[in-house]
Amino acid sequence: MLEFNPFEDDRAEMSIGNMSVENSVNRLLLHGDIEFGHDETSLSRISSLIRALADQMAAMEVASPALNHVSRNSVETDENQFMRGLKNG
Repeated sequence: MLEFNPFEDDRAEMSIGNMSVENSVNRLLLHGDIEFGHDETSLSRISSLIRALADQMAAMEVASPALNHVSRNSVETDENQFMRGLKNG
């Protein structure tokens, strides 16, 4: 198994649930889906995902110190569009 170090190669890949995290020298690709419940498997999955994203963020900050000034609060939340119909119907 290859060690997964963000931006260091084009070969490493990890799976977390049904989600794949693929490494590249210039980006990290996430695709698939992942489900979290209230159980040990979900806790393990979310820990792995957080660790992978934290490693990517750290690699980005080391490579480009100017990125440290980017707002980390740029994510917006919205109501689940699939649940809207159930509530109104």
